[in-house]
Amino acid sequence: RNPLGHHWVQQRALTKANDPGLWDTLMGGMVSAADTLEQALALVPEYVPGLVLRARALWRADRVPEAITAMQQAVERRPSVEDLLRLAEWHEQQGDELAALRCLQQALIQAQQLEMPFDEAEAHEALGRLGLAATTAALRTALPEAAALWHLERSRELFAHLGVRWTIEEKSYRSWRD
Repeated sequence: RNPLGHHWVQQRALTKANDPGLWDTLMGGMVSAADTLEQALALVPEYVPGLVLRARALWRADRVPEAITAMQQAVERRPSVEDLLRLAEWHEQQGDELAALRCLQQALIQAQQLEMPFDEAEAHEALGRLGLAATTAALRTALPEAAALWHLERSRELFAHLGVRWTIEEKSYRSWRD
Protein backbone atom coordinates (compact mmCIF):
# COMPACT_ATOMS: atom_id res chain seq x y z
CA ARG A 1 0.00 0.00 0.00
CA ASN A 2 1.43 3.37 -0.95
CA PRO A 3 0.88 6.70 0.89
CA LEU A 4 -2.17 7.40 -1.31
CA GLY A 5 -3.79 4.17 -0.18
CA HIS A 6 -3.28 2.37 -3.49
CA HIS A 7 -2.31 -1.31 -3.63
CA TRP A 8 -0.09 -3.01 -6.18
CA VAL A 9 -1.78 -6.13 -7.54
CA GLN A 10 -1.30 -8.40 -10.48
CA GLN A 11 -3.66 -10.71 -12.29
CA ARG A 12 -2.65 -14.35 -12.43
CA ALA A 13 -2.27 -15.77 -15.91
CA LEU A 14 -5.33 -17.50 -17.32
CA THR A 15 -3.15 -20.54 -18.01
CA LYS A 16 -2.28 -21.10 -14.32
CA ALA A 17 -3.44 -24.43 -12.89
CA ASN A 18 -4.42 -22.81 -9.58
CA ASP A 19 -6.65 -19.75 -9.42
CA PRO A 20 -6.33 -18.66 -13.07
CA GLY A 21 -7.22 -15.03 -13.72
CA LEU A 22 -7.56 -14.09 -10.05
CA TRP A 23 -5.98 -10.94 -8.61
CA ASP A 24 -3.07 -11.28 -6.19
CA THR A 25 -0.70 -9.03 -4.24
CA LEU A 26 2.18 -11.51 -4.60
CA MET A 27 4.11 -11.66 -7.82
CA GLY A 28 7.34 -13.10 -9.07
CA GLY A 29 7.11 -16.38 -7.25
CA MET A 30 8.49 -17.39 -3.90
CA VAL A 31 10.43 -20.06 -2.12
CA SER A 32 8.65 -22.60 0.02
CA ALA A 33 9.67 -22.91 3.65
CA ALA A 34 10.11 -26.63 2.96
CA ASP A 35 12.75 -25.99 0.24
CA THR A 36 16.39 -26.64 1.03
CA LEU A 37 18.93 -23.90 0.39
CA GLU A 38 19.99 -25.71 -2.81
CA GLN A 39 16.38 -25.88 -4.04
CA ALA A 40 15.79 -22.20 -3.26
CA LEU A 41 19.02 -21.10 -4.91
CA ALA A 42 18.19 -23.13 -8.01
CA LEU A 43 15.15 -20.86 -8.45
CA VAL A 44 17.26 -17.69 -8.41
CA PRO A 45 17.74 -16.51 -11.98
CA GLU A 46 21.22 -16.02 -13.39
CA TYR A 47 20.88 -12.27 -13.63
CA VAL A 48 22.85 -9.85 -11.49
CA PRO A 49 20.33 -9.19 -8.69
CA GLY A 50 19.77 -12.94 -8.50
CA LEU A 51 23.50 -13.59 -8.28
CA VAL A 52 23.83 -11.03 -5.50
CA LEU A 53 20.93 -12.59 -3.60
CA ARG A 54 22.49 -16.01 -4.13
CA ALA A 55 25.86 -14.76 -2.87
CA ARG A 56 24.32 -13.25 0.26
CA ALA A 57 22.35 -16.41 1.02
CA LEU A 58 25.45 -18.55 0.57
CA TRP A 59 27.45 -16.23 2.82
CA ARG A 60 24.80 -16.42 5.54
CA ALA A 61 24.85 -20.21 5.18
CA ASP A 62 28.62 -20.10 5.79
CA ARG A 63 29.33 -21.37 2.28
CA VAL A 64 32.04 -18.77 1.82
CA PRO A 65 33.87 -19.95 -1.34
CA GLU A 66 30.57 -20.32 -3.21
CA ALA A 67 29.39 -16.92 -1.95
CA ILE A 68 32.57 -15.21 -3.14
CA THR A 69 32.31 -16.91 -6.54
CA ALA A 70 28.67 -15.82 -6.95
CA MET A 71 29.46 -12.23 -5.97
CA GLN A 72 32.45 -12.17 -8.33
CA GLN A 73 30.16 -13.30 -11.16
CA ALA A 74 27.74 -10.50 -10.28
CA VAL A 75 30.38 -7.77 -10.28
CA GLU A 76 31.90 -9.10 -13.51
CA ARG A 77 28.50 -8.73 -15.22
CA ARG A 78 27.52 -5.40 -13.66
CA PRO A 79 29.86 -3.98 -11.07
CA SER A 80 28.20 -1.85 -8.44
CA VAL A 81 30.07 0.03 -5.75
CA GLU A 82 27.99 -1.61 -3.02
CA ASP A 83 28.67 -5.13 -4.28
CA LEU A 84 32.37 -4.41 -4.80
CA LEU A 85 32.65 -3.10 -1.23
CA ARG A 86 30.91 -6.21 0.10
CA LEU A 87 33.11 -8.51 -1.97
CA ALA A 88 36.21 -6.68 -0.72
CA GLU A 89 35.05 -7.19 2.86
CA TRP A 90 34.53 -10.90 2.23
CA HIS A 91 37.97 -11.24 0.62
CA GLU A 92 39.55 -9.47 3.57
CA GLN A 93 37.75 -11.71 6.07
CA GLN A 94 39.12 -14.72 4.19
CA GLY A 95 42.65 -13.29 4.32
CA ASP A 96 42.92 -12.39 0.64
CA GLU A 97 44.04 -8.80 1.10
CA LEU A 98 45.15 -8.26 -2.50
CA ALA A 99 41.77 -9.37 -3.87
CA ALA A 100 40.14 -7.00 -1.38
CA LEU A 101 42.43 -4.21 -2.58
CA ARG A 102 41.49 -4.82 -6.23
CA CYS A 103 37.77 -4.71 -5.40
CA LEU A 104 38.16 -1.49 -3.40
CA GLN A 105 40.17 0.18 -6.15
CA GLN A 106 37.49 -0.77 -8.67
CA ALA A 107 34.76 0.51 -6.32
CA LEU A 108 36.59 3.82 -5.90
CA ILE A 109 37.03 4.30 -9.64
CA GLN A 110 33.38 3.52 -10.30
CA ALA A 111 32.17 5.86 -7.54
CA GLN A 112 34.32 8.67 -8.94
CA GLN A 113 33.18 8.06 -12.52
CA LEU A 114 29.54 8.04 -11.48
CA GLU A 115 30.06 11.08 -9.24
CA MET A 116 28.82 9.30 -6.13
CA PRO A 117 30.59 11.13 -3.27
CA PHE A 118 29.16 9.05 -0.42
CA ASP A 119 30.22 5.80 -2.09
CA GLU A 120 33.58 7.37 -2.93
CA ALA A 121 34.05 8.25 0.74
CA GLU A 122 33.18 4.69 1.76
CA ALA A 123 35.70 3.27 -0.71
CA HIS A 124 38.42 5.65 0.52
CA GLU A 125 37.65 4.68 4.12
CA ALA A 126 37.77 0.96 3.32
CA LEU A 127 41.09 1.40 1.48
CA GLY A 128 42.51 3.30 4.45
CA ARG A 129 41.38 0.70 6.95
CA LEU A 130 42.66 -2.15 4.78
CA GLY A 131 46.06 -0.52 4.35
CA LEU A 132 46.51 0.21 8.04
CA ALA A 133 45.49 -3.33 9.00
CA ALA A 134 47.73 -4.96 6.35
CA THR A 135 49.11 -8.32 7.44
CA THR A 136 51.05 -9.21 4.29
CA ALA A 137 54.13 -7.63 2.77
CA ALA A 138 52.43 -7.69 -0.62
CA LEU A 139 49.62 -5.44 0.61
CA ARG A 140 52.01 -3.17 2.53
CA THR A 141 53.89 -2.72 -0.76
CA ALA A 142 50.74 -2.18 -2.85
CA LEU A 143 49.10 0.12 -0.30
CA PRO A 144 51.76 1.74 1.92
CA GLU A 145 50.80 3.35 5.23
CA ALA A 146 51.12 6.87 3.80
CA ALA A 147 48.63 6.00 1.05
CA ALA A 148 46.27 4.41 3.57
CA LEU A 149 46.38 7.55 5.71
CA TRP A 150 45.69 9.68 2.64
CA HIS A 151 42.61 7.54 1.86
CA LEU A 152 41.34 7.98 5.43
CA GLU A 153 41.87 11.74 5.26
CA ARG A 154 40.09 11.92 1.89
CA SER A 155 37.23 9.88 3.34
CA ARG A 156 36.95 12.25 6.29
CA GLU A 157 36.91 15.26 3.93
CA LEU A 158 34.22 13.79 1.69
CA PHE A 159 32.00 12.77 4.60
CA ALA A 160 32.41 16.24 6.17
CA HIS A 161 31.47 17.89 2.88
CA LEU A 162 28.34 15.74 2.77
CA GLY A 163 27.51 16.52 6.39
CA VAL A 164 27.92 12.88 7.41
CA ARG A 165 29.49 11.95 10.73
CA TRP A 166 32.72 10.11 10.10
CA THR A 167 32.77 6.55 11.44
CA ILE A 168 36.41 6.24 12.55
CA GLU A 169 37.02 7.48 16.06
CA GLU A 170 39.09 10.66 15.95
CA LYS A 171 41.41 9.33 18.67
CA SER A 172 42.29 6.22 16.63
CA TYR A 173 42.75 8.28 13.49
CA ARG A 174 45.05 10.76 15.24
CA SER A 175 47.24 7.93 16.53
CA TRP A 176 47.57 6.57 12.97
CA ARG A 177 48.14 10.02 11.50
CA ASP A 178 50.77 11.11 14.07
